[in-house]
Amino acid sequence: MNIDTIHLTSDDILQTMDNCTKCGICHSYCPVATVTNQFPGPKYTGPQTQRFRTLEDLNEISPELCNGCSICMSVCPNDVAITDIITLAKSNLKNKNKKISFVQKLLNRPDAIGKLGNVFPTISNFILHNNFFRFLADQFLQLDSKAPLPYFNGKKFKRFVEEIKIEPNKKNIIFFSGCAVDNYDSEVGIAVIKLMNYLGYNVITNTDLCCSLPMLSSGEWDAAINRSKKLIDSLSKSLHLSENIISASTSCSLTI
Repeated sequence: MNIDTIHLTSDDILQTMDNCTKCGICHSYCPVATVTNQFPGPKYTGPQTQRFRTLEDLNEISPELCNGCSICMSVCPNDVAITDIITLAKSNLKNKNKKISFVQKLLNRPDAIGKLGNVFPTISNFILHNNFFRFLADQFLQLDSKAPLPYFNGKKFKRFVEEIKIEPNKKNIIFFSGCAVDNYDSEVGIAVIKLMNYLGYNVITNTDLCCSLPMLSSGEWDAAINRSKKLIDSLSKSLHLSENIISASTSCSLTI
């Protein structure tokens, strides 16, 4: 992945809907539309309904079902910014009446939750996965008791990164670990670094950064923009070490 600075305003994104020819390719590739009839697909939820959104604020559920994977954009033959249009539809940028709950805002910050939970990971994991506490969260916070939740891994990944030695005879490569690897899926990040070391690379790891996808997915637009700017600035400052950036998360790389 190479970083190029592209400045697209929300108006630029919305103007791409005029390129839609309703071919339906995006619908056939959409992983959400194939498993539920509640989601009419990217074409209808994106450019087609957007024409009505320009007239009034709509009370919709379909944009909330989009997981922001961006597959529809990658297969669109006419460069319609479908995922971005849907993201704008679910955001509070154009629709000032949209309310985002406290629990959702909390879930939108997996990096902050990770740092807090990893202070005492054993206790945090017990609370997070205990049936009684899950019942309370379901009743009072509307956090479904059956929803899968991650496990805190403490500082295992960061300790591993700190022990890595840079060898002058190897090429550098930048690894954007993301908040999931930093706080929950440390084994994935460790495996990536070991693999790249075996392939002959020094791995320069950027930690404590979030791609802002959770915020974008729920419509917390302003906070997502501020966070993504910090991420791009941080990655850009590392480009003197290597022009190539890798990530273990497809959704994180697509968000960038």
